[in-house]
Amino acid sequence: MLSDRYYMREDYRPERTSFLIWLLCAIVAGFVIQNVFAVWLHRADFEQFAALSSTGLRQGYVWTLLTFALLQDNILQLIVVGLGLFFLGRELQAEMSDRRLAGVTASVLAVAALSWTLVNATRGGELTGATSLLFAYLVVFASLHPDRPISFLVFFVFPVTTRPKYLAWLLVFASVLGLAFLELPSSGPRSGVPHSAHLGAMLAGWVRSEEHTSELQSH
Repeated sequence: MLSDRYYMREDYRPERTSFLIWLLCAIVAGFVIQNVFAVWLHRADFEQFAALSSTGLRQGYVWTLLTFALLQDNILQLIVVGLGLFFLGRELQAEMSDRRLAGVTASVLAVAALSWTLVNATRGGELTGATSLLFAYLVVFASLHPDRPISFLVFFVFPVTTRPKYLAWLLVFASVLGLAFLELPSSGPRSGVPHSAHLGAMLAGWVRSEEHTSELQSH
């Protein structure tokens, strides 16, 4: 009978799509639209509309404080960042509500954007990519589970198992060196890795993880 099927019952509520899935879909959609404009239409309109730049902020493009993460440099970055966000986000989603994870994501991206803008305000250039968000997710996970072993493939070939806290500290150390010796000394437009954005994102991720831990301990 139809009433025996769970999706035909009056009390059935369809499962909601999680924030993480919406986030990944948005990043993939952004990459597709970016390439449709750049490769097929030979126009940079979408990148100028979504990428973060000091010029754009002065023109009122405040949404670029978040939308810069929808643009990726290439398909490899999309795959690496997408997989990383999926596996780390899935772990975080099991501990946080969708609203909390969305709030963490938005605040991390905004701090990353502001950090990069502060360092590169007079140099021009644009900030794109969701790597900052991936680093922040890792820091949040490392703060919550510093000693839980995690495994990943280096260059998709070599398996490596380590503890999250070591990987997080390695990223922080590398970003500090990159900021000090590569990004800050440069007098021209931003090029290469946006270490300032990575550091801002990881700092914001650590702060939000401490807030989450404090709330759990208070209950």
